[in-house]
Amino acid sequence: MYAAHFDRPTPMKEGDKGLRVWLRGFADFFFDGLTDGEKVTAIAAGESETRDSLFTDGAWHIDYKRLRILAVKPMEAQRRISRIVAASEFGGGVFA
Repeated sequence: MYAAHFDRPTPMKEGDKGLRVWLRGFADFFFDGLTDGEKVTAIAAGESETRDSLFTDGAWHIDYKRLRILAVKPMEAQRRISRIVAASEFGGGVFA
């Protein structure tokens, strides 16, 4: 089995407004109960806190992570599955 985890920063198309657009699209429920003014203040505080790490080259970058996994069944398990499938109504299928 093999697994790899790596960063995949993705630039937002909206430039300087990117974080605000993303928050309103994916996390607006965090601001439920706030007035419009309070929401603007909270988002501005979030931008200020994260600007050094997430804003580069004139755009906000979402810090997506990627997880890539590869697993291989042992041959004996494949043979057992092949026998089961061959004996079933499918008559061979993908494992034969």
